[in-house]
Amino acid sequence: MIILLKRIRIIIKKIYHNGYDGALEECFRRIGKGEKTAVFTPNAEMLCKASKESAELLLSANMLFPDGVGVHIAAMMMGYPISERTCGIDLAQRILKRSAAEGTGCAPCAASPRPACQPYS
Repeated sequence: MIILLKRIRIIIKKIYHNGYDGALEECFRRIGKGEKTAVFTPNAEMLCKASKESAELLLSANMLFPDGVGVHIAAMMMGYPISERTCGIDLAQRILKRSAAEGTGCAPCAASPRPACQPYS
């Protein structure tokens, strides 16, 4: 349990805490410099089930963006408050919309077997 809490704290420290606008600007600043940018949106379940390997994968991202209220609560409890309630899919939509408007390349991926662009039924 202590090892899991340490992993969660390390991940929470790296989570982007400044909301959608700041995250979007950071993504496109990196893209503008020609840097490949991996953005992961971990939710509370991912944090709670973080094995050493999955924690390393999350930490390999260029940006971690909080997905849901569970991550917000965990961050607040650990002393890393997040500026606004955020959702990973909302950030993804904003990235895709801006990418289309600017003609920037973007390749969305999903962690579930359901394709990222297939609507929920």
